[in-house]
Amino acid sequence: MPRMFSGTCACGRISVSCNEMPSRTTACHCVQCRKISGGPYQLYTDVSPESLTFLDNTTKQEIKGKLPLEWKDKALSFTNLSKAGERVFCIDCKSLIWMRYLSHEEFVGISVALIDESSVANEKVKEKLGVMKHMFGSQKAFWDHTSFKDGKEVVQRFSEGWEESISSWEKN
Repeated sequence: MPRMFSGTCACGRISVSCNEMPSRTTACHCVQCRKISGGPYQLYTDVSPESLTFLDNTTKQEIKGKLPLEWKDKALSFTNLSKAGERVFCIDCKSLIWMRYLSHEEFVGISVALIDESSVANEKVKEKLGVMKHMFGSQKAFWDHTSFKDGKEVVQRFSEGWEESISSWEKN
């Protein structure tokens, strides 16, 4: 399958490319995502780990079809702000690379900010990379006067069924 998009962290050390159409793109307004992004929300696009290729441009090591978990503390920094959620950053520039729920390893949320606009394959992919849903609307910042005016769905926390599946996973 052809490449749908690609991008890099701010310093260029970590490159990522994806050969799958994103399933959805969400704007997360939770407090943690706001603090990490430095803005009103963090934007993630969901794809399967199997569709990704990562390149560490310092070591020239490439990993295809899976998350480069072995780069922990070498090229990537891992942060768990909850039992179920994992955020991963470039170890050098601290750009957010992905966020995933350990209870739902079938997909990963790639930070849309990494994506080089010129790499987006076509208009359909561009459409899929736009906000489709707002999550954690209950935690929207009081100073954010622009979000939720786009007519997209707003959920107060997680989408239906997610909270239960994460809670069930955490108990195991």
